[in-house]
Amino acid sequence: RLLGVLLAAVSFYMARGGDSSISIKLVFMGSAFSWMLSNSSGAGWWSWMADLIPDKIQPREKSSWEEFLSFLNKHSPASASNLEQGNILQPVVVSNNTLHVELGFGTAEQVFYDYLHDRDVMERLKNNLATFFKLPVTRVRINLQLVDQQKKIETNFRSRAENSKQQLQLKQQQQVDQLRNDPLIGFAEELFNSKIDKVIIK
Repeated sequence: RLLGVLLAAVSFYMARGGDSSISIKLVFMGSAFSWMLSNSSGAGWWSWMADLIPDKIQPREKSSWEEFLSFLNKHSPASASNLEQGNILQPVVVSNNTLHVELGFGTAEQVFYDYLHDRDVMERLKNNLATFFKLPVTRVRINLQLVDQQKKIETNFRSRAENSKQQLQLKQQQQVDQLRNDPLIGFAEELFNSKIDKVIIK
């Protein structure tokens, strides 16, 4: 829009006998200025800014533990499976450009707790966290805790594997209830004068 006004002004200036070299400079400057304004809030501008500020140096401050496990499952399924045997004790946070992870394991899963204390295993975990959260590995802090049975009860702590098992059992029970309450099943029971003793969901 501003460029159109400028072109009209230049045309008027030329019609009055103005200097052509000055007119050319005005059109060039106006075009450049108009382009900057039109792109300052558009995708082109932010793409250019992303080149100046690479995404890899911007930490993922709002990413969750679940998102990290999904990432890890694609790159190292065995490592993700090990971490599923425990759970975070509080949400992971990035504070002062440092990642803090509080990871707990029940006493029944102590073998996985001990496994993570191996130096090489811990280094791999830190490297994976640093890669996902886009931080230097030196800025990753991991605190491992063994949660005894009493504390598990008090804090309602469950591993992710336990949570998944509970959710599966709940889903299966819902399917069983749905089948038992199905009108067609009820009709069949009346027709054959029988009752379904057991429902197996696979």
